[in-house]
Amino acid sequence: MLSPEQRELLRAGGVPAREAFHALWRDPGGPEPARARTERTDAALRALWEGSGALVAVGGYGRGRLFRGSDLDLLVLRVDELGDDERVEDFVRRLWDLGLEVGHGTRTLAGCAEVLRRDLAAATALLEGRLVCGDEALFARLQAEAARFRAEERERFSAAKLAEAEERYRRFGSVCLLAPDLKQGRGQARDLELARLLAALWVDEAPLERDPRRVLPWGPRALEAWLELDPREASELAAAEATLQRARGALHDLAPGQGDRLAPHLQADLAERLGVGGRGGRLALEVALEQIYRAAKRVDRLVRRARLRLQPPPEVALRQPLAPGVAACGDEVLLDPVPPEEPSALLELFRQAQRTQRRVSLRTLEEVRAVLAGDDPARRVASARLPVARRDPPPRRPRAFRLDAPAVTGFRDLLRGGRGVAQVVSAMHEAGLLRSFLPEFSVTECLAQADPYHVYTVDEHTLAALRALEGEAPHAGHELTREREDRLREELFLRTRRRDLLRLALILHDCGKVGGSHGHTERSVTRVPGVARRLGLGPGEERHVAFLVGASPKLSRMAERRDVDTPETVASLVELCARDPLRLEHLYLLTCADVLGVAPGALTRWKDTLLTRLYERAAQEIAGTAPPASPESVSGWLEALRGRVDQGALEAHLEQCPPSYLAAIEEGELLLHLELIEALEGEPPLALHWALEQGFARVWISTLDRHGLLSQLCGALSGAGWDILGLEASERRDGLVFDRFALVAGPGATPSEEVAALVRRVLIGALDPGELIAARVRRAPPLPPTAAPAPLRIRLDDEALEDATLIDVTAPDRVGLLYDLTRALRELDLDIDFAKVVTKGNRAVDVFHVQAPGGGPVPFSQREEVLGALLRAAQGADPASLTKT
Repeated sequence: MLSPEQRELLRAGGVPAREAFHALWRDPGGPEPARARTERTDAALRALWEGSGALVAVGGYGRGRLFRGSDLDLLVLRVDELGDDERVEDFVRRLWDLGLEVGHGTRTLAGCAEVLRRDLAAATALLEGRLVCGDEALFARLQAEAARFRAEERERFSAAKLAEAEERYRRFGSVCLLAPDLKQGRGQARDLELARLLAALWVDEAPLERDPRRVLPWGPRALEAWLELDPREASELAAAEATLQRARGALHDLAPGQGDRLAPHLQADLAERLGVGGRGGRLALEVALEQIYRAAKRVDRLVRRARLRLQPPPEVALRQPLAPGVAACGDEVLLDPVPPEEPSALLELFRQAQRTQRRVSLRTLEEVRAVLAGDDPARRVASARLPVARRDPPPRRPRAFRLDAPAVTGFRDLLRGGRGVAQVVSAMHEAGLLRSFLPEFSVTECLAQADPYHVYTVDEHTLAALRALEGEAPHAGHELTREREDRLREELFLRTRRRDLLRLALILHDCGKVGGSHGHTERSVTRVPGVARRLGLGPGEERHVAFLVGASPKLSRMAERRDVDTPETVASLVELCARDPLRLEHLYLLTCADVLGVAPGALTRWKDTLLTRLYERAAQEIAGTAPPASPESVSGWLEALRGRVDQGALEAHLEQCPPSYLAAIEEGELLLHLELIEALEGEPPLALHWALEQGFARVWISTLDRHGLLSQLCGALSGAGWDILGLEASERRDGLVFDRFALVAGPGATPSEEVAALVRRVLIGALDPGELIAARVRRAPPLPPTAAPAPLRIRLDDEALEDATLIDVTAPDRVGLLYDLTRALRELDLDIDFAKVVTKGNRAVDVFHVQAPGGGPVPFSQREEVLGALLRAAQGADPASLTKT
């Protein structure tokens, strides 16, 4: 591997040796650089090793896969404790001089025997080890010790390794995460290593060739032999392993020393390095991620088969018959006694699982998958503790699932159920049975989304949304709260009609993303007629599903961009649902489940409150039970509150308010404004009122209007560490304002009782809000980089509102963004009546309702100036340039 000149150069040491080895190790080239790097490292170590005993590669180096960021783990095996420590230290020092990260230990055979029985991590590394150079007779004694351990302790050790894997799954979650860990993640390198190690411990010795340089002397074919993989399966495994290794190697090249997490900002570069291009409207990074996910799923299923090989089948005596061919055993259902000849009979298995609120066993899922693939189920799930007859696998003949009337009826009946349907649908998807009913959804398997707002692939997101629909926690390791909104949805879901149509719409709502994210809702709607024909939906049922799929993003946009308390917004939602209460119920349930399935915390308590309030008001309007309208005149309000408040103070306040205030204000808010007026103090007069709610806070601020006041308030609150989710502004004719903010505390936020003093200091000029925000930015930890900068879009719309212009700004999120935008609008003399802020991943959506100085929408002649000022503000331009066109 090394020429004589290279060996001499390495032995000589110094800078030339380091540069020579760097060229050999860092960029070995070839189709398998990790293996080539291992071989070159072996050759270098043999050239430098002059110690006694045996030099054993352990860990990743022992497995023969060295990536650019890998450590070099070594074991020096000695005959006894009295060894040549100086030579070993000199050897390790020379490796450090070459620029290698070396981890090394020294043990005797007795020490190795102790490690095998007491230290799981060290035992794993040792069992995966191989001889690099040195005393071969001593290494053979280590192999004998490992063989004794294999015979006596493999059952205990295997159980511990599988339990360790389960704990890892709880930390890293699904196979299909937006930013997978290519080493520790489910289905990634650690799982493949686990499967190979288990195979080396359990495989029969007779049919295998020995590798005399490995601690467990079975080569890579041990896994194929143990799990009885046929040539096709072995080829698929090799392809999956190659895909994962190429991706991990490319990641180490792109970000040396930064670990194995494929962060979003590296994904586009990784796709380019792997030579993957865009396809069918999808980005190159989405295609590359899909390849990684599919490879990881294949490895994950392999580990499942390995786990099943170590489990005995459930005892016949413990099985409880549920239906022909289906039995229960504990909290699981299984096929009994054998998989049915007719694949359509498999549906009964999943129906019984939902009916009895049980899980389909992993063993049974593998049997179903084997039946549908035309494999021999017994071969896939045979126990390693039972003798397995060796035979050549029969030709693979996938069995067609006959979608007859009973199967369709059974599937629709399943979707109509209450609890447990999400779990069963997920199991059907995993086993490959759902494809027979809804191929439109099955093609979204492993479909990546280049959107940091979503943490899963399309199919995993949809399955999480189905769990959320039933009131279950959609994300592993995260518990749902049980606030008023959650309890309302739980009751609504249990009493609503046609849950089959609701679930069907939720399953289909993102299937159009196969053609890319842009325009996916419209493409999803086009899938509905085919599904309706296949499942026998009537015209009304088809229209209902198509409505839900097409309207799935609209309720969320209403709550994000409009004032949910205005009659106009409620009327828009009622019109969207054609005054159909079932449409409204289903749209509300689908929208909340969809957002809950995006990521932990995506449905903030603030957004949940807005969605629920808008739904409830629309439901009251449709049912004709809406509360009576508030008075719209001074005399009407005086009469409504007679005897409850000071009539003189109320009349003095209302006489200063415009007609729009009288028509829109609610009683509770009006009473609060009167309290704020009484609490005004200081110069300038200022009063604040806080109301802490679950997950966010509301604060009302009253003071005298001035040029740039709203921008100053936004800057003060943001600078104090509070993130602004929304605001609404009211102003009297005499200049007294009542601004209502929705806030959430950021890291190190100023306590609420101290905010008033800080706001006052900003208003009198003692503090610059821009400097407060800059100080907060300096204190905050750096944000993790994202896949790509969020888009910057600005839209002006006069049709959404009667007497104002809606300004919709989508921009990269940052602290102080709302302050800069409101300052720009104020510099243009535009009045902000209403604002909302929504954060989605790395982007913020800021919506404003603004009026021209004399009232009404922004004049057409001023639009270019408005767009230019907002563009510069969103980009964080110098304040002095904000109004320059």
